[in-house]
Amino acid sequence: FLSNLVLQMYGKCGSVEDAKVVFENTAARNSFSWTMLVTAYAQNGYAWDAYRLLELMPERNRDLVSWTAMLAAFCSNEDISAAKNHFDRMPKHSVVAWNELVKATITAGMIEEGRALFHRIPQPDSFSWTSAIASLAQRRHFAAAEELFAAMPEQLKDTVAHTAMLRALLSSGAIDRAKAVFDAMERRDGVAWATMLQGFAQRGRRFLEDAERVFLAMPCRNSFSYTTMVAGFCEADRIEQAQSLFWAMPERDVVAWTVLLAAIGRADHLPLSRVMELFDSMPERNVLSWNALLGACSRGERDLDCARSVFLAMPQRDRGSWNAVLAGHAQIGEMERALEIFQSMEEKDAASYTAMVAGFARASNLGPARELFDQTPHKDIVAWNTILAAFAQAGHLSQALEIFDNIPRPNLTSWNAIIAGFAHSHCGQSALQHFHSMLLHGIKADATTFSGVLRACSHTGLLEEASSYFVLLARDLGVRPGREQYQWMVDIVSRLGQLELAEELIKAMPFFPNDVAWGSLLTACGTQGDLERAKRISSHAVAADAKNSGRYVAFANVVA
Repeated sequence: FLSNLVLQMYGKCGSVEDAKVVFENTAARNSFSWTMLVTAYAQNGYAWDAYRLLELMPERNRDLVSWTAMLAAFCSNEDISAAKNHFDRMPKHSVVAWNELVKATITAGMIEEGRALFHRIPQPDSFSWTSAIASLAQRRHFAAAEELFAAMPEQLKDTVAHTAMLRALLSSGAIDRAKAVFDAMERRDGVAWATMLQGFAQRGRRFLEDAERVFLAMPCRNSFSYTTMVAGFCEADRIEQAQSLFWAMPERDVVAWTVLLAAIGRADHLPLSRVMELFDSMPERNVLSWNALLGACSRGERDLDCARSVFLAMPQRDRGSWNAVLAGHAQIGEMERALEIFQSMEEKDAASYTAMVAGFARASNLGPARELFDQTPHKDIVAWNTILAAFAQAGHLSQALEIFDNIPRPNLTSWNAIIAGFAHSHCGQSALQHFHSMLLHGIKADATTFSGVLRACSHTGLLEEASSYFVLLARDLGVRPGREQYQWMVDIVSRLGQLELAEELIKAMPFFPNDVAWGSLLTACGTQGDLERAKRISSHAVAADAKNSGRYVAFANVVA
């Protein structure tokens, strides 16, 4: 009995060789002894060694646990073919075995096969349903996950199942449906509350009030919930509120300190001294804290000398440290120094290459940018979007389109970059075609898309169509127009000769109109000879930017 317990302990600790020695020195081996050794090999990545051991196991000692442990090993190794063959050989299938195979099959991307396997489970339990839902969501098959959740028997829908569905809906951006699932939960544990809070808080200003409501309604708040809310305020650029909540925390761990430190470091309007002051007051620091300070010093043109000092003072450095100081030099165009740092790095990742690509792109040096991009290992979406934006902004549209077409899974930033590239180069029809294609791919537009579409209409002379797109984006797609979008519409309406409508649009803006909006209308008044209107609005145009002498010149030109 004691030797079996020691064998099990070594297996859990990953000491497979020690487990093997204990097994070989066990005189009276029983089913438990064999199963523990098979499990030790299986759980530590030695699937085929476990399989050979299972073959050597006396028939009388093979039980359902050992067969299932072997199956789990193949599934963990993502060897789906071996897992299926082994599953077919099993004399009996427990629900645990079914669950393992279904999860592994879906995780491997064999979605329909995994779903078919799930429906073959004789009596799926709550974990069967929850595991399949979570696996489908992980592979971003959100509709299939939601369909499975809807078919799940109500008596099996426990807190874990609801939380799995909640995560799936939040990941897909279906906030309203996620909220409905959360509200329908009879019991909510800490994980469910934290999932809903994080879902709102990570989405910036638009859902920050919802995050606050969830936070205040939580029956029990811990360090994670406080830190999530602090991060939410930071994400929405509400630094002062983030600080207030941070200091109100019952306990502040190094994660919370680092979240706030990084946020203050990213805020361009705050002096570097605020970052240094917070860093100096930290009771505990880790490499991420140092990286946050380093990133703050390296940002823009703040203080690269400070960044170098911080870098040299760091007790330990990781790739993030090297990437921060590399990006700092690349951002301000010190590409020779950036290249020296890049070449001296022992370990480089996609972020290292992307920092260099972005630096060369800013310097309009697209040759080295493309060369480094092609060398980038394990290109992530940030790397793809960086090189795409570089070529699109430079007007190299054929290369930009070739890059875009090769992105494995374009996101909103990718679509916005190609739309803006076409719009900027006066290829409005191509920009609008990509906008419609983006919607067909299920990508939700944002304010940047809005500006790209209006720019495309303006530069291509599709002035009348612009109004339809404005309504489509603002009313039908729910994208709230900001100052920039209103300015584009004022410019377009003014150029159409509808000066009265343009003036009404300026006055109807939900914020104080700036000199750009008034200037567009003033210029149109001059073009179309409406001197009376020009005289009336000129005071507004000048008042909007009193320091801009160009407005006085524009006014003089109109009335001259």
